[in-house]
Amino acid sequence: MKFLRQLSLFALLVVLAFASCKKDEVMTTVVDPPIVNPSQELVNGLVSRSVANADGLELGCVSIDYSFEMLLLDSTTVTITSEDDFIQAINDTTNYPIDFVYPLNVTDADGNSQTVGNVEELAALFTYCIPNTGWGNEVFPAWDINLDNSCYQLVFPLNLLNEDSVTVTANDEDELIGLLADGHFYSFTFPLQLENVEGNTATAANAEELFDLLASCGASPGGCGIGSFGCYEFGYPLTLIDASGNAVVVNNIDEFAVAAMEGNWVGFGFPLTLIDADGNQLTINSQEEMDEALFDCGDIIDPNVQLGDIICYDFVYPISITEDMGVTIIVINDQDALHDYQSSNNGNVPFDFVYPISLVHVETGVTTTVNSPDEMGAALADCF
Repeated sequence: MKFLRQLSLFALLVVLAFASCKKDEVMTTVVDPPIVNPSQELVNGLVSRSVANADGLELGCVSIDYSFEMLLLDSTTVTITSEDDFIQAINDTTNYPIDFVYPLNVTDADGNSQTVGNVEELAALFTYCIPNTGWGNEVFPAWDINLDNSCYQLVFPLNLLNEDSVTVTANDEDELIGLLADGHFYSFTFPLQLENVEGNTATAANAEELFDLLASCGASPGGCGIGSFGCYEFGYPLTLIDASGNAVVVNNIDEFAVAAMEGNWVGFGFPLTLIDADGNQLTINSQEEMDEALFDCGDIIDPNVQLGDIICYDFVYPISITEDMGVTIIVINDQDALHDYQSSNNGNVPFDFVYPISLVHVETGVTTTVNSPDEMGAALADCF
């Protein structure tokens, strides 16, 4: 039997498993946030990270509801009831706001409201948010990844890189929240270790691996990296389809990264633009054209293609599969076991092969050993 004849949804043959680009839910209400001490600067750094709009003051994935008071430099207060009030206050160069007056009423991205009683609670809420800026160019903006907002949590101590390319260390969650709330931009350094709920440790060697690892917490319509798909980069604006069938437009890599981490999309809207390694733009008008574009990459097999009709090799069993960036290893003894694994996984967990793997050509009986995804891609290219 040609391998994968029965596996119409087998998402990965020759490269790292298609990264899951969807997560069930990221923003959750923090009931008992840790008590921290944000940077002891004169001005609360959270003030500078706030953006006013008609509904409230955006602070990451939470919004401070109007009206509220702010503490000014001269220890007096000002009441903020609108976007204009906030802009006027921060533009005052002689008596500007240095902090909020607590308690504050805040609303999260899902419309849930709660009261925060001090700067420490506000800092915790903000640092649990996925950053909405700074993505791309192998940079992964830092936030407090934990089991409340992900299926992984950070392993401490860890190093961050600030906007001046200086490395700073957070020894625990309290120190991390204090850093992230000081009003400056931080990104993760690599390798970075995370731990899942079972206590298993996974290591991300770079920003792409961390993106894929975190995205694997939910189901996915296909594979992606930070703004990439197969051997292409996305052209913007890009339309995503959410779970309710609504079209959601993302205008840049930052918006795409947040959407991928939050998991509020299940597929692409067409047409969309892909950009190849030479900068050429390709307009994709349907899923069929997407399949063809991915095949042209040479090292990607799309999960929607009936592979059994075109692949010319069988596996030489047993083979091994890794999950969660190598944390879990599963031995597959035969074709039926491979089919059972795929059926139970159903694309919910990204996986890769453990190399080397032996392939036997169906027609000639010649056995080929492949030692990497690239070698697998080269072998399978002969089948087309």
